[in-house]
Amino acid sequence: MYPQEYRLYKIGCDRFGYEEMSEADFMVRWSEFEAHAEALKAADATQNFELLDTEKRAEMQARMKEDPFVKAVLVGMAEENQSKD
Repeated sequence: MYPQEYRLYKIGCDRFGYEEMSEADFMVRWSEFEAHAEALKAADATQNFELLDTEKRAEMQARMKEDPFVKAVLVGMAEENQSKD
């Protein structure tokens, strides 16, 4: 489960005025991004990026730049960090 990440996502949705997805849908989407990040870390550790699906990697990079889901999580993270300062 990702309760902290979902909470950050909800903060970002609130700030942007996005409609929130359910926690179950969030978990599916978050797991997808997390799996991609783990694959990148493994490829970086072995310096073997050729093993990654280049089409999938390009798709995920584009999604990370444009996806409202990602923007909402990042804004939630930024707001939480500001409140700690």
